[in-house]
Amino acid sequence: MATDLTWQEILTELPANSVTISDGTTPLTAGAYIDLSTLTGDSITALTNNGVIETVVKLIQAGLRAQATINDGVSAGSQLNAFLTPTTTAPTVATDGTINTDITFRVFARASTNLDDVVGTQV
Repeated sequence: MATDLTWQEILTELPANSVTISDGTTPLTAGAYIDLSTLTGDSITALTNNGVIETVVKLIQAGLRAQATINDGVSAGSQLNAFLTPTTTAPTVATDGTINTDITFRVFARASTNLDDVVGTQV
């Protein structure tokens, strides 16, 4: 009965080499590091670069895919239900010819009031 995803489960849904795990023996302090340029496919070289929304959307999409994988074959009532299928509007064509759609993502979580302990819900 999963209430969260492991980093390995979400890592398998992200672009290769977009996350580095360090044990502290490399020049990096121990921890997990996300390479934003690899994750988004954009060159991010400064904190003033845009890309936060794209990054969050790609992480949510990876969470949705990882959730589907871990729920495969799991009985109802025990499936993780943290990442809901997004809703979209009908596609529109911008003046530059780009086809766009508005996407609404929802993430359900159960959290302590200080947000130190956050887990997914089940369905």
